Amino acid sequence: MTVSYSGTDLDDIMCRAESLGDHSELHRSLSRPKLSKKPVRYGNIVKSEFEDNLRQCVLPVNCDVNVMADSVTEVLYECVRKSENHVCHNIYSDNNLDRWERLLQDRDDSRVWRAIDWKGNVNVSGSVGESRPSDEEFKTHFETVLNPTQAATNYPDIDTNLSIPILDDPITPQEVELQIRKMKPDKACGPDV
Repeated sequence: MTVSYSGTDLDDIMCRAESLGDHSELHRSLSRPKLSKKPVRYGNIVKSEFEDNLRQCVLPVNCDVNVMADSVTEVLYECVRKSENHVCHNIYSDNNLDRWERLLQDRDDSRVWRAIDWKGNVNVSGSVGESRPSDEEFKTHFETVLNPTQAATNYPDIDTNLSIPILDDPITPQEVELQIRKMKPDKACGPDV
């Protein structure tokens, strides 16, 4: 077998192949920058600032399409990073979520009940409000709701004398024999007769 050399540069082909697709991560040297960047949430971008930053940017003109795509990506990412709202709107909700996770993992249920106000709403502020009942009021309220003093025991419209034949009829010896025959040998819990 003979291998003919067509005059192409195999090193150049290997370099180009390494930069294609997902397998390029395996061949990438450590000196190259990372492909992925820190994501920016869409809700944290100030639209007016992004538009202003984008108007001020100058896109480099180059004849190579790959270089142009990379530079456009860099410019857009930098515009987004500059227009990011660093005062996060979700800090309060994240702290509140952490608070509830701690409360729910705690073994003391009274802390969870104290975090709920009298109307059943979640006490988000964490401060004691006027609408929050005391422990005694909470106890007496649930005792009256769950243990009514005058239970209405007379319901004339409800018929409790229901008859379901398949459940109410006595079990016949034929039904027992039929079920015994359906059982597999040596699988019964008691001695076979």
